[in-house]
Amino acid sequence: MAYDLSASSVSIYQISMDDRGQKLGATLQLPFPEGAIYRSPSVSRDGRWMAYDASIPGKANTVLLRDLSTGSDHLLDDKGRQTSENKDTSISPDGSTVVFQRDSKEDRFPEDPESQMPSGFVVAAAGGEPQQICERCAPRGFSSDSSLLLLQKYDLADPNRDRIVAVDLRTRTEREFLSDPELPLFHAFFSWDDRWVVFKKQQSLDLLRSPAQILIAPVRHGAAGGEAEWIAVTDGRYSDDKPQFSADGNTLYFTSTRDGYLCIWAQRLDPVTKHPLGPPFAYEHFHNAQGRAAAWDQKRSDLSVARDKILINLPDEHSDIWMTQMP
Repeated sequence: MAYDLSASSVSIYQISMDDRGQKLGATLQLPFPEGAIYRSPSVSRDGRWMAYDASIPGKANTVLLRDLSTGSDHLLDDKGRQTSENKDTSISPDGSTVVFQRDSKEDRFPEDPESQMPSGFVVAAAGGEPQQICERCAPRGFSSDSSLLLLQKYDLADPNRDRIVAVDLRTRTEREFLSDPELPLFHAFFSWDDRWVVFKKQQSLDLLRSPAQILIAPVRHGAAGGEAEWIAVTDGRYSDDKPQFSADGNTLYFTSTRDGYLCIWAQRLDPVTKHPLGPPFAYEHFHNAQGRAAAWDQKRSDLSVARDKILINLPDEHSDIWMTQMP
């Protein structure tokens, strides 16, 4: 008798690139123990430090900091994450600060009452006691001096009102940053000069399958421009996600399932206006089991861009055939 036993794990992959954004060599899988889930990679701008989440069977869920130059890990947190969703991390541009999630003790998502909303915590990369900075939130992009952090803010009553807020990490004050009157906004990240912000607008509340549009807004004195100034980078017909600026601000990288797999796509931008130049193009294809599995649940794959590399986490789905002799 034969048995088909499916197994699931998630690994983090690295794409090295030069100063012009050209790929250098093959995509590499970072070394990790097998049989675990490693997700939400967030890399410092110099490419040395990576914050990430690790779910290892039999151990507490952990937030770790890896020195990519040596491969050594440093534990930042191992408390307060039981749900499969609340595991986002974000590292500051200089690698000195990490923001991550723990489960909220009381709040639940209105569209899924069984799932706990997350709360945000900040900790020094050198270690120490994490401090809570927000409720019902997910960490996204830092300003270049690490003083301002963009947060994905979940509305307790209406998912249509999910929006982007900014928190001053020095004063811990929170203010509105980006919102839409009808549809939720997610995944906001600053350009490296802080003059622009990229984000996505969901096209419906079916967050798993609905298409999304990538947009850019100007930023002046720490405030984002209104909807009349938003620049459409993609047309909203595809499931595009996790946008990130290149170091020079003239290219956007994002994940997309537009060819049936989850792949990394890129869009050239006008250096002055940030309007798209030509159509998006495939930067790195994952036309394999990983890309096929990731396309089924795109939101679980995160993208992070440094000066010399791109990191992405992808599932590794496989099946093994086992046989036993019948008496």
